Amino acid sequence: RLKRKMENSGKCNARACTAMILQEADSYEPSNEEIEEYGRYLGLRLPDEKHLLHIAKTGLLQKTPEPWEVCAADEGEIYYMNGDTGIVSWEHPLDGHFREEIEKARANFSGDKEVMMEEENIPEIPIVQQIE
Repeated sequence: RLKRKMENSGKCNARACTAMILQEADSYEPSNEEIEEYGRYLGLRLPDEKHLLHIAKTGLLQKTPEPWEVCAADEGEIYYMNGDTGIVSWEHPLDGHFREEIEKARANFSGDKEVMMEEENIPEIPIVQQIE
């Protein structure tokens, strides 16, 4: 399970949450290894789809959207709880969104991978603030 950089910020206040709530660090730059690991977690076929790693990096940089809270169980496992509904998930609430972005990029990709790797040709992935 992947763990984004977190800082302890006290007890979780969501209903039915007895673990610690964590606050995401403001400054976080994922390593290439973390980006590749998250890319594989999202379903990237590396090294063949290395040109799509920018999607994984964007996903790692996303904050957890409200009303979700990041909690840690006593054993240190990170999970996510929706403070409004009480729904608990082991996956970041935006992981599904970034899996869809990868599928869209696969469907739309018809060019040269080397061209896609050039910084100026990397498509913008919108920053997601709220999931629906």
